[in-house]
Amino acid sequence: MKSVYKVSLFIYLIALSCLYGLIAAIPFASSYRLQSVYNFVLDYKWYIFAIALLLILVNIKFMISAVHERKDRKFAIVKYTEDGQVNISNDTIKSLVLKTLSQIRGVKESKVFIRPNNGKIDILVKSYIIPDVKIPEIVKTIQDDIKSYIESVAEIPVGEIIVYVLDIVQNNKMHLE
Repeated sequence: MKSVYKVSLFIYLIALSCLYGLIAAIPFASSYRLQSVYNFVLDYKWYIFAIALLLILVNIKFMISAVHERKDRKFAIVKYTEDGQVNISNDTIKSLVLKTLSQIRGVKESKVFIRPNNGKIDILVKSYIIPDVKIPEIVKTIQDDIKSYIESVAEIPVGEIIVYVLDIVQNNKMHLE
């Protein structure tokens, strides 16, 4: 869920909760001003009831959509063929990317994150590399190899590939005997 949507949902739910609190407090009000509002509500009670019911239903819808995790989000891409639907999971794409990274000389260890984006996938790679390699060249190689491999094997269009080089890994292994 996008941040703007979450913030607007949060503000909406707070405002709606305040409104419900005020409406619930009207019958217990002792001041004349609040009592006149209560009498106004009673005179038009079916209108108020319909509006309150509509607001409650909208509130429930927002709460369900905020809490409910969509099942199709687990899949990066859903493709439709003449024989049916093909779902390719994020884990499958991660495995393909990790296989590609293992074949690139200079990359030691990597973490991969996949995000669907309008029919394409965006890939984030966080890698450790060995010393004495040109970082811009290895990043370009990582991006090119991942893009060509994913698009040829899975036939999924690749959007953006972001590569973070986290650190240089030393190959100094000490053998104690």
